[in-house]
Amino acid sequence: MAPLRIGIFFQRVQLSDIVGIDLIANCSTEYIKNAAEFGFGDLLPLAVEMAFVYISETLEPTVTTAGVRISPTHTYETAPVDLDILLVGGPPYSVRPPASLEYLRKLKAAMDVNGGTIVSTCVGGMWLADAGILDGRKATTNRGALLTARDIHQSVTWVDQRWVVDDDGGKTKFWTSGGAGCGIDMLAVFAKERFDEKIAMAAWNALDFDPTVRGQLYEDSSDNK
Repeated sequence: MAPLRIGIFFQRVQLSDIVGIDLIANCSTEYIKNAAEFGFGDLLPLAVEMAFVYISETLEPTVTTAGVRISPTHTYETAPVDLDILLVGGPPYSVRPPASLEYLRKLKAAMDVNGGTIVSTCVGGMWLADAGILDGRKATTNRGALLTARDIHQSVTWVDQRWVVDDDGGKTKFWTSGGAGCGIDMLAVFAKERFDEKIAMAAWNALDFDPTVRGQLYEDSSDNK
């Protein structure tokens, strides 16, 4: 079976915006093999082969917060569109390379045929909206940017929740979150839904991490009514 192909946009994002991808990687065959000495070996039959691609404007090493450097594997022009999952963090509004918008449109078109999930954290939701791929869909973004998002992208139904799942518009599913902390919780829940629950829960437990404590809703949001 071909590995699950997972892409990560990596251009001027905070490390915390994309760190939740580790909760996905913890369900991979490679991770479970490496963690066998900690008692996870019996989970190997449930693990999933994964291949990760890091996408940016150039192949030059990209620096994120805390001085972390990652060398992209692809540019927006060369990145594959047969991904199963794409994670988009939230760079400044000025970071919108035209090639990135075109890539997002091509990826969604491919996912509308083959299926797939586009995930965003923080103002990454506005990056998706700038590409036009959230039109007619429900989504969220960093809570501090919701008013701006509603003003600029009126064809998107912006919801004041910690994260929003929209899988009703075709084969492309969208999981969008508020700030980075919401995104980490969302990706943990996504892993539990996407992979075998036993392996996802093992990842939660190994990290002493429980997103259910905070839940999907803001306590003070009028959108909860």
